[in-house]
Amino acid sequence: AIHGYVTNSRDVTKRVEQDRKLHDILNHSTNLFYRGDVNHQISYVSPQSWDFFGCSPQEAKKRWNEFISAHPANLKALKKAYRAIETREAQPPYELELRKVSGEKIWVKVNEAPVIENEKVVAIVGSLTDITEKKKYEEKLEELSLVASKTTDMILILDNEESVKWVNDAFEKFTGYKLNEISGKNPWELLHGPETDSDTSGRLIDKIRKQETGQETILNYTLGGQKYWVDITIDPVFDNDQKCIGFIAIQKDVTEKIRQKKKLQESLERYEVVTKATSDTIWDTDLIKDLSLIHI
Repeated sequence: AIHGYVTNSRDVTKRVEQDRKLHDILNHSTNLFYRGDVNHQISYVSPQSWDFFGCSPQEAKKRWNEFISAHPANLKALKKAYRAIETREAQPPYELELRKVSGEKIWVKVNEAPVIENEKVVAIVGSLTDITEKKKYEEKLEELSLVASKTTDMILILDNEESVKWVNDAFEKFTGYKLNEISGKNPWELLHGPETDSDTSGRLIDKIRKQETGQETILNYTLGGQKYWVDITIDPVFDNDQKCIGFIAIQKDVTEKIRQKKKLQESLERYEVVTKATSDTIWDTDLIKDLSLIHI
């Protein structure tokens, strides 16, 4: 006869919740997640394969080299992947140009790490982040830098948060600020000073916030504290989706022009004073003459 049962159960609620969260990350992230063996054969790809490879996760289970383009930068980047297997250590992120099934090319940032069992690397796991727009911006920045480096105007290239990405030689020579000193900083906090007109500065910043072209004449300061005047034009830069990705600021030194204008204004004011004084003197002389005639 059966007198009872022995049962063994455990609460798996927490495990189920963790699995659900992991599922949400893998399926709804903008990044692609993957796992491959030491021969670079892909064994798992998250659903984002449609965006990164142009095919289903099942169709994406190939060797990595079938998705890697012939871009020269890829050879250097892939050395990091091999180094991770050799050293059994995660390497710094690197960039690759991939080729989709359709032939379209995209740039990705790769973050990966080796999976180690019994002191041997048995797999590589990682993620891909699409940086195509970032690379296009960098390429455009490089083209602009080549052109801007030849001009005598001071040029700054800013990101969409108004931080300096690049300045030309003319800017460095005139202001005393080197690129490595000003990179990543807000240029207005460095260039504006006690006598910079706050209304003028405010109008420029307002145009930037509205992603519109701004143009003003404003007083700036060099690294050494010397004052100088510039005509500045700031234009927003947009990507193919009309998203603002940065700004280009062109500054032309007009210090001498402002000095001459001020000098002319002072001359005109002196002329007006002298003219008024001379007129008063003539009037007084005529009055005295008239009074003398009357007395006679």
